[in-house]
Amino acid sequence: MKKPKIMVVDDNVELCTSVANFLRNRLDCDVVEKFSSPEAMAVLDADTVDVLIQDLQMPLVDGSTVIKRAKERNPDVTAVLITGLSAPQKIRDMESLNVIYLPKPFEMMGLLTIVQRELVGKGIAVIRKPA
Repeated sequence: MKKPKIMVVDDNVELCTSVANFLRNRLDCDVVEKFSSPEAMAVLDADTVDVLIQDLQMPLVDGSTVIKRAKERNPDVTAVLITGLSAPQKIRDMESLNVIYLPKPFEMMGLLTIVQRELVGKGIAVIRKPA
């Protein structure tokens, strides 16, 4: 059975690493963490992910561009847009891509619930590790 693949992208290294480690410790899945949009797009060009957790405001390339690239490569990817910004127009622009919006700061357990629900909805077995 193939493990689900999750990519976390945020230029805040501490937050990105915390989210990735939290998911690794709770789910039997492969988690990739990237600290820049160009790095994330390189991963998406070479591979597919089941869930993309993406910060909106990123240097060089906006997070919405990464989500659009992910959806072009794999329309079934679940995209979770995390941001501390109040950017209602950007968020509305992303609605057509079925993006899940999660404002910062967020609860890790809430993110875990979203990831599990989305994987199960795709028919991907989610094996939860003991806490």
